[in-house]
Amino acid sequence: MNIFHRRQLILSYNEGIIHIIEDLLCSNGVPYDVKVYDRSSPSIFNMDTRERFGGQFQSSKHSYCYRIYVSKENLDYSKALIKNKLKS
Repeated sequence: MNIFHRRQLILSYNEGIIHIIEDLLCSNGVPYDVKVYDRSSPSIFNMDTRERFGGQFQSSKHSYCYRIYVSKENLDYSKALIKNKLKS
């Protein structure tokens, strides 16, 4: 998926939620990309919270940041799928 034609659908620190949304998108034929960021290990490309606040007070549950991206054309449809899933 081209970086210029994708939009962020969700950002979460909960891996379980990400798996539910992945299953939902996959079962409805929506192509998506998942990016995982390790917040406990900064690099020159990702100076994140550890660099600013230190790692000792950071919860291990929040060490990984998950982002799901979909194409611009599928963004509204994907949001509707998630909204309907939350209602049930």
